This record gives sequence, C-alpha cells and structure tokens, in this order.
Amino acid sequence: MTSTARRSVGVFLLCALLSGPAASGCGSFGDYARDRAWDALDMVRIQGLAGVGLDVNGELTHFFGIGGGAFHAWAAGIGTRRIGVWHELCLDFDVPFAIVLSEKRTIDGDEPDRRNEFNLYDLLDQKEHPYSATENNKLQWLSARICVFAFVGIDAELRVGEALDFVVGIFGLDPAKDDKAGAPREGDNAWGSDTKSQA
Repeated sequence: MTSTARRSVGVFLLCALLSGPAASGCGSFGDYARDRAWDALDMVRIQGLAGVGLDVNGELTHFFGIGGGAFHAWAAGIGTRRIGVWHELCLDFDVPFAIVLSEKRTIDGDEPDRRNEFNLYDLLDQKEHPYSATENNKLQWLSARICVFAFVGIDAELRVGEALDFVVGIFGLDPAKDDKAGAPREGDNAWGSDTKSQA
C-alpha cells in the first residue's frame, strides 16, 4: 500500500470515528467510545479452564455442531463483556444437522448464565420454538465455537455477527441493539436484556 493510500485510509477512519457519535445521536464522544469498546470485547469469548469433566465440541453457528460433554470448572479469560475469573457448569450436546445445545451456568462469579438450543425435529414438526437462546439478537447466530476439555482445556468463540456490529457501529449503526447496555449484572441471563429470545 502506498503512503497516499495509507493516508487516505487513515483520514477515512478518523472521519468515521468523529462522525459516529453524531450519526448515532449519542450525546457525547465518551458514550460512543465506550460503546465501541464494548462491541470490540463482544467479538471474542475465550477462557482457559481447570476442573472436572470431559468435553470435545465444535459449533458453526447456533444451528450446526458436533460433539459434547460436560464439566464443572474454574474459567479465566474473556467472557460476556468482561475479563475475569468465574466458576461455571457447562453442558454441550451437538448432533450434526439435528441438535445444538450449549448451556453455561455460573456457580460463582459475575459471568451471566447463557443457553442456546436448536432442535431440527421441532422445526420439522412445526413446533412454535425450534430455537431458543438467552442472548437477545440474531447476530448471535453467526458464531464459531470450539471447546476441548479434559480436566484442563479451552473454550473459544469467534462471534462474527458481533464483529459486524463493531464495524458498522463506527458509523453510528447498532444492529445488535446493545449500545448503552454496558456489562451485564450478576444474575442477568444475557447482556443487554433479561429476556429469552425465541425463533
């Protein structure tokens, strides 16, 4: 990339950052910067784990996964809009093209509980809610997660939908509708909302 091109990109990004608060109707640059920081933290969840159990699991979106297991462990890393340490219970059960179930319950610490479940049988049977989740918008569907645990391990999730929310948030848009939400409080089901979304 030439120096002129780099300068043009820099000017474009600076203009985008400065115009973002006005486009979104934010009252202050501080609010805008805070919301962009939360959006950046939303893009990845990754934790080191130590405890009891076995889990080998991969998910591509909330509708396709393979593997499963369960564990009771201490987790340290990036969680839901926070960096910290907490104690959790996890259950994963994924059958390719049929079932995706992921549930995390916090035993100690301030990471909120979260759960998503998709059942193809319920969809084919035309039941009312073949998909349910504690997270409150469809951008959560666009994620890739891997968990490998045998007394120690790692749980990592790349949230592509949240990356999109971060990029367009620079221009004042908020498809995730999570700006001004801040970090979830202890006991919240999901950041930005205490309600369960269903589809």
